Amino acid sequence: MLVTGQQEQRPQGNIILLHDASGNRGQTVAALPRIIDYLKERGDQIVSLGQLLGVPSESLMPPLAKNQQPIRRLIYDSGFKMLHMVGEFGWTEAPQTFTTLTKQRVRWAFGTLQCLWKHRDLVGNPRFKALGLFSLPSIWLFQILLVAVGPVVDALLLFSLFFGMGAALLPYLVAFLVMDLFLAGLACAMEGEPLRRAWLVLPMRLIYRPLLAWVIWRSLIRAVKGAWVGWGKLERSATITFGA
Repeated sequence: MLVTGQQEQRPQGNIILLHDASGNRGQTVAALPRIIDYLKERGDQIVSLGQLLGVPSESLMPPLAKNQQPIRRLIYDSGFKMLHMVGEFGWTEAPQTFTTLTKQRVRWAFGTLQCLWKHRDLVGNPRFKALGLFSLPSIWLFQILLVAVGPVVDALLLFSLFFGMGAALLPYLVAFLVMDLFLAGLACAMEGEPLRRAWLVLPMRLIYRPLLAWVIWRSLIRAVKGAWVGWGKLERSATITFGA
């Protein structure tokens, strides 16, 4: 569905995507009345994309032939660009347990790996400009390679600390943590978030980063084995609240 409104932050309307796939969609259907009521209360009008454009809905999503390109390649080959809309936002529910968090991250990591491998021919290709020369290589480097070697660096650090060589490395560890805090504080300031939330970067560095490394290695091993990865869909608890 598409939302239009007169507010300054959404003068041309917004498209609402319901991120759902496979299985029982009852939770998504149950959430729709709350979402629709909230949008109507703030003065939005809800119409379909076909109504907005004045065209039949079947013409908006024609079936693709088996030999046709993925939509992303089709967009780029047609001379158009895909832009990141920095002014948009989304509502979602975070995992409530460590197990569901792990399942979600494994799915995300394996999906990222699949996309990178599927479009590996774009990496370094000047035809695709920033996508091929910067975006995809940076994902390979920062989301796969560096995360994967993280445990090796951590192991070397612990080895140095326990065997008397930590004095030379400890200042660097402190410097990196201080830099993390500074960058997190800067991000909070830029996004209008309370600066006190910046300290959460420390448990992320010490707890969440090792989890990501384990997730990446699990995805890499499964990819090499050719093993299937389940969807691992996150169960929605409908506990999210719409706040200011």
